[in-house]
Amino acid sequence: MSMFNVLSLCRTYSFNNGICRIITNQSDNAEINTSEARELIIKGLAEQGYIATIEIELQQNTYKMDKTIDKIKNLAGKTKIIISE
Repeated sequence: MSMFNVLSLCRTYSFNNGICRIITNQSDNAEINTSEARELIIKGLAEQGYIATIEIELQQNTYKMDKTIDKIKNLAGKTKIIISE
């Protein structure tokens, strides 16, 4: 398994201030949250010149959109926005 295979199982990931933060869902968490997967990610990042620690977070089943909707409203101002599923 390569670093890219591991990261393809992630819901999202980010790299900021030396921390690679990975968010995973329940079905992929067991495969990603292993020492082998962590080592692959650290090694892959190091090969690209990045030194990082890995944080893995399990995505909650309920996703709250309130903060995201508020951000969109602030950006859009008085523009009418229709949000649908």
